[in-house]
Amino acid sequence: MFLFVANLGLAKIGLANSAWQILIPILLALAIFVYSVSLGRNRILALLLSTYVALAVVKAIPWPMFRLDNPSVGLKIVVMLAIIFFIFIFMPNSALGDTLGLGYKKVRTALMWLFVFALLQLGLFASIILSFLPTDNLTKVPDMVKQVFVRPEAAFIWLVLPMLVIMLYRKKKSKFRG
Repeated sequence: MFLFVANLGLAKIGLANSAWQILIPILLALAIFVYSVSLGRNRILALLLSTYVALAVVKAIPWPMFRLDNPSVGLKIVVMLAIIFFIFIFMPNSALGDTLGLGYKKVRTALMWLFVFALLQLGLFASIILSFLPTDNLTKVPDMVKQVFVRPEAAFIWLVLPMLVIMLYRKKKSKFRG
């Protein structure tokens, strides 16, 4: 309701379209910030790793073996979400979770890094989901979204960038004197 009233007020002075162009990125940034703070670094990293594994599994599933020559987008998304959920739940207690230090304990991390990890995780997920869509459905997707998530170069960047950032991220070691 507030957005409608604000849009009416801005329309009177000719700023309705530009207001949405400013408001949407601000709301997205706020949502990513809340998402990152509520989950924390370890959970976001676990979700990121789970997303990579789920993508690999979904791309490698021999669908014809399950009598599905052309699985629907919805089925691929549900299978991917199920794999992400399964890995996310069991990773912290596994040998992989122990090796990566991904127990879900509170770890102090700078808010900037939390925001970056959350942005990369959500961007990767959006890129993957949009890659499942048939090209017919992509005509309904706004051009800016296609440029950022769907183009082959963008999809490659979303796939590689989170790994690079994780490799470059270094948490500060505390120095105990005693």
